[in-house]
Amino acid sequence: MIIESTQRLIHPLPIKFTEAIYVAVIGLVVNGISAKLLHHDHEHSDHNIRAAYLHVIADLLTSLAAIIALSAGMYFNIYWLDAVSGIIASIVITSWAVQLIRNSGAELIDFKRAN
Repeated sequence: MIIESTQRLIHPLPIKFTEAIYVAVIGLVVNGISAKLLHHDHEHSDHNIRAAYLHVIADLLTSLAAIIALSAGMYFNIYWLDAVSGIIASIVITSWAVQLIRNSGAELIDFKRAN
């Protein structure tokens, strides 16, 4: 995502703002429903559910960032906002993934020591 966004920042492409906003809104709704279904008390103890939940939340926030960037880009005729929102979203997603890996690894090490 960061590579594609960087390439679009360097070499902008025409954007069909209205269609892109519709797709982002659909993504926001679907990911919102998915997040609601995945979020429950077991989400904190089950790493698979937590990973799926974080993935859906990351997609939801990416859709939200895209809606904001696309709307502002359409209104102010600024094409690079979409690329910048993609770069920011990819940094957030990477940060969450690293955190999930660290937490899972720490728990696996403690599990191995306990046995």
